[in-house]
Amino acid sequence: ALHERIVAEARARGFELELEDFSLSPERVVLVRATVRPLGVRGLVARLDEVTLEVSGLGWSALWGGAKDVTLTGVAVDGADVHVLGSAPALALELSRWSDHYPAAYDLPARASHVALAWRAAAERAPWLLVTGGEVARQAHGGTFEAATASVLDKRVGPVGSSWSKQDGRILLGFGEPDPETAPVRLELLLDVPEPVARVELRQTPLDTLTGALGITLPL
Repeated sequence: ALHERIVAEARARGFELELEDFSLSPERVVLVRATVRPLGVRGLVARLDEVTLEVSGLGWSALWGGAKDVTLTGVAVDGADVHVLGSAPALALELSRWSDHYPAAYDLPARASHVALAWRAAAERAPWLLVTGGEVARQAHGGTFEAATASVLDKRVGPVGSSWSKQDGRILLGFGEPDPETAPVRLELLLDVPEPVARVELRQTPLDTLTGALGITLPL
């Protein structure tokens, strides 16, 4: 019964959840080997080694009677394998719809370590983007993701960074700098617009700076 209750609470917050095991204490719920998908977003799934949900107000009456007095105060993930499938415009459209239905998800106080990400254009194709050793940090109305290095089309590039925000409705992925706002190459998903779009931008950057940032010799 508690297993089903945890799954139902996740679904109410916009996530389809499968898990192998869990444990409870007065201040936290620990999920072991969980698989999470945003509802309605077919191209995104995360397999998580361990998820610690920090809560307040968790007692037997709340567990069996209702979760009205239970507050989620923190989410900590240790070990995440994230898979993205499909094109950036398709992902932007699905995430836009999901954001409309679950705007509170952007306020989840989440952090994560040891994050790996693979993005494929199609299930049968090799990933065009591979990221390992990533870290997720919480920011007001959104969050950030950083990793020391990534591979794009089998070419190692420099640092990669990403940010997302409920306020301006966008997800930004940058290559070559940890800060996606200043990265020489950026992939931006705009969600809070009538027609969600994805765009790639190569900022005006000296070739020697771009060479160092992306770890490849330019011009090719």
